[in-house]
Amino acid sequence: MRKVINTLVPMQYEQVHKDMMAYSGTFDLVLNIRRTFTKYGKLTDKQWLAVQKCVKPLPVQDPNVVLVRNCTIPIVISASSARYIAKSNNWPMNPCTLLVTQVLSQNKRTIKMKVKMDWSGTVGACRCCGKSLTDWRSQATGVGPVCVKRTNIKYVTSTSDIARFQQDMEALCISMGEVVVEVKRWAFKEGLSAVLSAISNNTPTTVAPVITPTPQTYFTYHLSDFMWDEVNRTLSPKIGVTVKAPLKGDIDIYNPITGMTVRFTEDYLGWTNIQNPLLTAANQIAPIKLLI
Repeated sequence: MRKVINTLVPMQYEQVHKDMMAYSGTFDLVLNIRRTFTKYGKLTDKQWLAVQKCVKPLPVQDPNVVLVRNCTIPIVISASSARYIAKSNNWPMNPCTLLVTQVLSQNKRTIKMKVKMDWSGTVGACRCCGKSLTDWRSQATGVGPVCVKRTNIKYVTSTSDIARFQQDMEALCISMGEVVVEVKRWAFKEGLSAVLSAISNNTPTTVAPVITPTPQTYFTYHLSDFMWDEVNRTLSPKIGVTVKAPLKGDIDIYNPITGMTVRFTEDYLGWTNIQNPLLTAANQIAPIKLLI
């Protein structure tokens, strides 16, 4: 006969117990502790706290809240993170040296920032791969001859080329623009303390969300394919005519007799055109209705 296990759940961990039993993830720690609870019917405080930490939902941060709205913080990141950023944004070079212009959010593992490629000042390692700069050309330009090949910018051959090369690289960095990236804390080689200091010394601000207007779609129809009912003021396709595009938003109707295309604006009654009556003079008085 199977032994009946009496379960003991402290009051303060009742919700943790429910979350643990309903857990459908693959995290071994939670699964192992749940098996332990099923077998013995109880857990230690340390085990309850571990489960609580693992199954507790992450707080959802308002995307319009910015931790640091305006800043210019130079950072250096690992070569692997730089390669990922370059690949994700189709940049022609790996950005090991970056300039942080905004700090958007952070968690225990990563910091989300708006950054751009930084080509200012002097560096002791390659701006693209982080390796040591050994010859005079790489030390003068901040990038080695291998990394510069992807940029299609002619490398320096003499000291007189340095100014021209730096101008070309700065122009390239400007053209690459700003991007939003998430950088793991361990990937910071330099600048992490400056970013954290800026976060602690600034009050989060709310910025207005950017609303991208939906482009208006227009469809063009031929008047010869429609029948006009003056009594009911309806315009409907003739028998055998198939209208493929749905009538949503403003529409254009083409009159093959006059060779003119007239735009009809959608409203709650139908589609109307006041300035250029297409069918009859009555169009100037009331909107027409399109039945498709």
